[in-house]
Amino acid sequence: MFFLHFHRLFVLRLTLLLLLVFSISAKADPVDGHTAAFPPLTVLALFRDRALLELGGQQRLLSVGEKFGGVALVASSSREAVLEYRGVRRRLSLNQRIGGGKGSQAKPQLTVWPDSRGMYLTAGTINGFPVNFLVDTGATSVALSGREAKRLGIDYRLVGDSTQVATASEVVKGYRVVLNQVSVGEITLRNIEAVVIEGDQPDPILLGMSYLKRIDISHHQGAMLMVPKY
Repeated sequence: MFFLHFHRLFVLRLTLLLLLVFSISAKADPVDGHTAAFPPLTVLALFRDRALLELGGQQRLLSVGEKFGGVALVASSSREAVLEYRGVRRRLSLNQRIGGGKGSQAKPQLTVWPDSRGMYLTAGTINGFPVNFLVDTGATSVALSGREAKRLGIDYRLVGDSTQVATASEVVKGYRVVLNQVSVGEITLRNIEAVVIEGDQPDPILLGMSYLKRIDISHHQGAMLMVPKY
């Protein structure tokens, strides 16, 4: 009898302890938890108390406390955003993508901020070599100087087709070439038409429409957002 009474008392205490643990867990507010799968989303831009998100192919600028597709913005700064979905919180930095399960693949994206002159400058690569770009929607194609082409190992006089290029002040000799690979951020495109202009200009390289025509460009709060179309 004593053993049976002790056993029942032990089971009762164990049950109460488990209920207490589950109660505490249910009330917990985990950050960077993984108990709920976030929908596929991307942080496109960060501001103080606001963040621009892309969710389900739609973009929305949220203020702290607002929700979009069930995802709430808890906090935001220029460095990171804290998002909450079904009681689980995650910290995300600029251009970070999460959610959607193992099979999902969000498109690469790039946010470019203007400099003091309103120019959109960004680093990138051509054929694997680091370069600096000026995003120029007014340029027909990617344009680089003969000096840069030589640095990149492009023998434009041998492989290129001679042409005439109209600059802002004059018509100069150039060579049409095809670049194997052009990348800005995580956006990599192949077989990009370009023109090489003899001399030291343009500097930096112009990221023109032969590349940008394959990119969706939008603007939010002064930032340029770039997403590949395909």
